[in-house]
Amino acid sequence: MYTSRSIKPAIMFHYAWKMLLIYAAISGSVYLLVNYFGFKTAALPFLPISLIGMVVAFFLGFKNNSSYGRLWEAQQIWGRIVNNSRNWASMVLHQIRNQLPENSLRESEFHRIRKELIYRQIAFANALRYQLRMSNTRSKSDTARKLVTLSHPEAEKSVRKELIPFLDESEISFLETKTNPAAHILNLQYSRLTELHDLGILDPTAKLEMARVIAENYQCQGECESIKLFPLPRQYSYFSKVFVWIFILLLPFGLLSEFEKAGDTLVWLMIPAHILISWVFMVTEQIGDDSENPFENAINDIPMTAICRNIEIDLREFLGETELPSKLEPINDILL
Repeated sequence: MYTSRSIKPAIMFHYAWKMLLIYAAISGSVYLLVNYFGFKTAALPFLPISLIGMVVAFFLGFKNNSSYGRLWEAQQIWGRIVNNSRNWASMVLHQIRNQLPENSLRESEFHRIRKELIYRQIAFANALRYQLRMSNTRSKSDTARKLVTLSHPEAEKSVRKELIPFLDESEISFLETKTNPAAHILNLQYSRLTELHDLGILDPTAKLEMARVIAENYQCQGECESIKLFPLPRQYSYFSKVFVWIFILLLPFGLLSEFEKAGDTLVWLMIPAHILISWVFMVTEQIGDDSENPFENAINDIPMTAICRNIEIDLREFLGETELPSKLEPINDILL
């Protein structure tokens, strides 16, 4: 997530410089074609081109609205994961207790069990984060992805390194054999609840309530995977680019006819006008692309690493721990 209130010119230039050169080449070629090679009939009426521009603008508005809806839905899902994690920790602390007189577990043993269940919830959030960021659907040359990969230290970390503080080695080795570690972490949680119920440490009502939290975590994971695996329909993403480029290619011919009305000495102004209008349309199209897949590790995506760190801090504080990691701060104005 990009956190600065304004986008730095360096980032804008990183995105735009190639496109600006292309727009300048297109409009410059049309200008040379008319003024130096004598193709005076190259000018087109501006009205039909402006109608195309209006249609493209409506199409982009629909695409951007749909893309932002996916981003907003992803943000809400992770908000639910945060709430589920806090709810889980509270339940563990108050429900994991000795239910039978003949059970002679010490308080230290109960604390170990509570810590195990709470740490496994933290591991679930981190495992889900890594799964969602795997197998990017963006092009490997995507500018936003490159900016994060090249400038953020998380690119050097592995999922094993992230899970070691929260799971024992046997569980990590078990999860490394699975294609969906996050789901199996939740399954381990449910198995542990059953064991605790059989030992008389967890009563049936508490087990049912805690199982509902696990089910809600499954639901959140499934919704995240739905967003991840089913992007915006390709016809919207593909044809928005096609329509924008059709408009950009036709625009200088329409601007030519308009600026000719102001006199031959001002016709050259169609070049900067074309560059500006084309840039506005392309940026609008790119905004929709950047919001379409909110789990791709790009600069505008959901800051799942920061959310997982906040979950870790909250849940470890529930356990009474005082040596806690600090909250993540943006690096280069990017919060992951």
